[in-house]
Amino acid sequence: MARGGYNYRGTGTKQTVLQFFENYFKPEWYGKIRSFIEQAFGPNGQNLKAIVTNGIGANDQFMWSLIKMYNENKPAGAPVWYHAATAREFARLYSEGKIKPDSTIFVDITRSGATWEGLEVASRSLQEGFNKRIAIVNGGPSKDIAIAAAQARSKTEKTTVAPLVIELSPDIGGRNMHRKTSIYYTVQTIAGIFLPSMDSVEFARLHDKFDRANDFSDEDGSLPVSAGRFLHGAMYLLGAEHIVFMTNTESLRRAGTEWEQYIMEGSNKRDVISMGIHDLADEVYEPPAVLETLVSSPAGKKCVGMALLDRSSPTYDKDRKRVKSVAEAMPVMILTVEGTKITDGTGKVIDVGMTPNQQAALDILWTDLVTVFTSLLRVDANSNPNVKKVREYTSDRVAGWRDNERKYAQDLIGQGKTELLVSSGNPGSPAIGADGKQNAMNTATQARQLGKDIAAQLAGKLKGRDRLNLFVGSEGLQEFVGGLRREAYGSELGRQGWIVQTALFPLWSHKGLEGNLANQAESNTPGPLLGDKTVNIFINTRRLIDNKVTGRGFKNTVDIEVDAGGGKAVEKRQLVPPRKGDGATVEGANVHQTNDAMTMPNIRRMAEVSPTVLFECNEADEDVKALIKAFYESFTGELARLSRAGRDGEKKYPAGEGAGKVTAEQIYQVSTIPERDSLQKYLASLALRGALDNRAVIIAHDTAVAPGQVAQAGERPINKYLEGKLVDIRATGRKLLDNIAQAAQELQAAGIPYKVVTIAGNSTMNEVGQYLTRIGKVLNIQNPDNRYIPIIGLYEVALRIAYDSSIDDVLLSLNRIAINPDNRPFTKDDVEALLSRGVLMILPKIVPVNPSEAAAAYKAAQQALISL
Repeated sequence: MARGGYNYRGTGTKQTVLQFFENYFKPEWYGKIRSFIEQAFGPNGQNLKAIVTNGIGANDQFMWSLIKMYNENKPAGAPVWYHAATAREFARLYSEGKIKPDSTIFVDITRSGATWEGLEVASRSLQEGFNKRIAIVNGGPSKDIAIAAAQARSKTEKTTVAPLVIELSPDIGGRNMHRKTSIYYTVQTIAGIFLPSMDSVEFARLHDKFDRANDFSDEDGSLPVSAGRFLHGAMYLLGAEHIVFMTNTESLRRAGTEWEQYIMEGSNKRDVISMGIHDLADEVYEPPAVLETLVSSPAGKKCVGMALLDRSSPTYDKDRKRVKSVAEAMPVMILTVEGTKITDGTGKVIDVGMTPNQQAALDILWTDLVTVFTSLLRVDANSNPNVKKVREYTSDRVAGWRDNERKYAQDLIGQGKTELLVSSGNPGSPAIGADGKQNAMNTATQARQLGKDIAAQLAGKLKGRDRLNLFVGSEGLQEFVGGLRREAYGSELGRQGWIVQTALFPLWSHKGLEGNLANQAESNTPGPLLGDKTVNIFINTRRLIDNKVTGRGFKNTVDIEVDAGGGKAVEKRQLVPPRKGDGATVEGANVHQTNDAMTMPNIRRMAEVSPTVLFECNEADEDVKALIKAFYESFTGELARLSRAGRDGEKKYPAGEGAGKVTAEQIYQVSTIPERDSLQKYLASLALRGALDNRAVIIAHDTAVAPGQVAQAGERPINKYLEGKLVDIRATGRKLLDNIAQAAQELQAAGIPYKVVTIAGNSTMNEVGQYLTRIGKVLNIQNPDNRYIPIIGLYEVALRIAYDSSIDDVLLSLNRIAINPDNRPFTKDDVEALLSRGVLMILPKIVPVNPSEAAAAYKAAQQALISL
């Protein structure tokens, strides 16, 4: 297997993995690390309660599986292992009391010693008195911090404490050659004191075992060679552009993120190839419909599948069956492992963990697989030019924190006029955020209009775009954007083949962005790259945590004692040099400001290559989330419409003047008159047949679906036929549910039987749908492209359901106004099955119209209802 021109496997050392460990790390550092721990925390580290590793990119890519495995298997009383990639992670751990200076070891990992994220964590933790630390670093400010920490310890412990600084070999890269660096052996040496099965001696033995098993010279017997050829062949023979990666345990999902980072950061240089993880075991975060929609959509034709399944999982048989169904639509590679069952006190399986053997096998596999894959693609996985550019932007913004603080104080949030701002940027006009036009969002109506307006700006710019990225700046928003992702796959956008992903910033600011930032304009490649295919939404929370740690300013100097003229002198070492030109410095910046300084450059860089929407808020509370959700539903609905129209080669549903315009008069003629006549005949037949009884009918209108005044116009004429037994509820979301409950209580108190039929949109269904189906039948209006809704016909369908009309009668009425969400007429079986489940999902038949035309049509509908 040709390696190409890149030093992927650490060949410069001329040693195997085990030789590196036995000949260098073990004799040089193994004993020193254990002695350091004993000196700082007593025999066998008995007073050590927390291990904190600190590093980004390659220095945390491989940590997550190890951390989970160690914490699940460590004996009682052993320290907990945490990873703090950013200062906000350190602030959270410290403020929650999970780490304390006297009982915590910090392991700072940074080759240069000057990467901002790691440097900030090291500096702030030193400032809080975390003086027991090991630095894996070649020099720079991080080394100075380790020296200062040792000197501080010497003073408090009244003895000389030497700093433990472990340098890294310059001929071995960090990411692809991590098996031959001191980074992971250092942490494993500490972990091995408490959990011998994860000691660095065992760690090196297992990694060496799989490193040799993956020998590239045995091309036919090498798993990474076979897998690399499989992926490469899928790309060039089948046109695959996306890897659907399926796992069935949390441990395997974490292991999969290592591979995801390799793909998203290392492989997108000349070709489009992205990856998304689908957790088969977590049906709350990802219902089966998500994967089913992706596979059955046009996206499925350009995907290749990879499944990593644990046979120990209680759901393994079901999971494998799902993977097999995916394999009917695309080529799939299936890898299986046998994990360790983790049980509670009753013996119930609560998780399935990884063994050190599996972790080593996967760790080496991902490294070698990307080596083979990128060699076949003829790209260098270690080259990250876009990430380097973002780092430059970050450096400038951190140093300019005072200017940004002033700007934030003066914008609409700072003035107290709004809690949420939205702005957008596009290639060619990338200004976004404080430097661009910001719109205040205070009402759901305003949010929906802005969603449509900003999406409309993308008309003509969506050719080839079919990826929607949802990025958030706070861990607390991950569940929220997970819901938005699910919603997208349940909408027309998902059915059209849009691939929707989520990620967290700035924890992921150097993980996975290379692919999304790569675009044809900068790469001079013959075809589009991932940046040419994406649309992005960012939610940037300026204020994440408020406590004494996050509010404290950054100290940009560290005091080092040096020998001077036979005595000791204190030398102030500057950690971050002033910004060129104006002397601005990071001195005094708090965690919120530096978090923002790492997020905003990524946002602005993204807007240079892809259409990007930015939300800004101080706190993403429930009201702010509701506004974002209203915007999102309108934005994605319009995105789907524009995308469909672009694929069809024309604007199918014109919104302004010109040929093909759909007028209010046309809508009135094709919808309102027939629907009014049909409803009038049905109401008359109820009275003539004597079908009316003592029951009342509650028809609950979601005003997010249709204006309340239109529904209100129908109440009086319909009640003429129903002898005053119609109760018309108008609201949205939880308020709609509360109003139904109040009306029901009043009817029950009066001894009047009743039936409930709710007409609800997707937002209300997502919020309270499960409760609505318990109290009556539901018509779920799915209206992604703002079609005119024939409200009179909806009354008729609702009343037919309430009065237990035959399935044939409901079907006749339903097909007059609506079609299935998959754009086909309803059948009798459809109606019967859906009514038995309590929810009829429908898509209005009438084509989309612009707001002024829709308003005129609604007025016509209002008059028609009154005329009953």
